[in-house]
Amino acid sequence: MNITMIILNKKPEKHYIQAIEEYLKRLSRYANASYTFIKKETDFEKYQKKQSYVFSVKTGTSTTSSPDFASLIQELSLHGTSDISFVIGFEPESYSDTLFLSCLELSPALTGVALSEQIYRAYRILNNEPYHK
Repeated sequence: MNITMIILNKKPEKHYIQAIEEYLKRLSRYANASYTFIKKETDFEKYQKKQSYVFSVKTGTSTTSSPDFASLIQELSLHGTSDISFVIGFEPESYSDTLFLSCLELSPALTGVALSEQIYRAYRILNNEPYHK
């Protein structure tokens, strides 16, 4: 599976970048994952893969549990989806689905950290591995 996070954030703080990179390093055992910070919404087209299943990540009252999120990733994989993109900080013109990550309003960079952690957790769940050591 190829996973991309596209985050609208003009100047992300270094500690957010380090946290995202740590989770993506852990995730590399299970999937190819990457992230990109973009400065304006129009830059999205440069980084979106045409065949990608695109999630618009938003704040909402109805959130997804970790096991349900893991099942969603597995379901997409079983139906032949090999590229997933998560868009944070803006809503693209066209997207496949919406992911409500939290009820709290978080900065786009912090949302990227939380999402990368949840993706890693989902793969641990799918592989029947404990999350906490």
